[in-house]
Amino acid sequence: MGKEHRIETLQQIVDSNDKATVEEKAFIMNYGREYLLKGEHQKGLKWIKYAASHGYSDANFILGYCYDNGIGVTKDSKIAEAFYLQGSNSCDRYRSYSNRYGDGWLRQAREEGYKLYMGKQL
Repeated sequence: MGKEHRIETLQQIVDSNDKATVEEKAFIMNYGREYLLKGEHQKGLKWIKYAASHGYSDANFILGYCYDNGIGVTKDSKIAEAFYLQGSNSCDRYRSYSNRYGDGWLRQAREEGYKLYMGKQL
């Protein structure tokens, strides 16, 4: 499947709020991140919010990063923290942040949000 066809298919999923496979959610999050990085904030946020609302935990960290830094949204540290917490609680890979890092869990979650926003592998 070519990239343009894939994006078109994913756009239909996001617009209709249909269910997606895990692979499609990953593509949706990554394309959403690319839109954010290109300055297409509203489109990027829509795609990232879709992935987050359909259980893709990494997307919560990107939303947290966006709210922490005012990227396409009004800067709001409380909303950012809620997204970081949601991401931390929804995936085994992150679940132990609050246990491992105590008060430093939020710092670690912010670092993960930055890495995911920038597209760096964890």
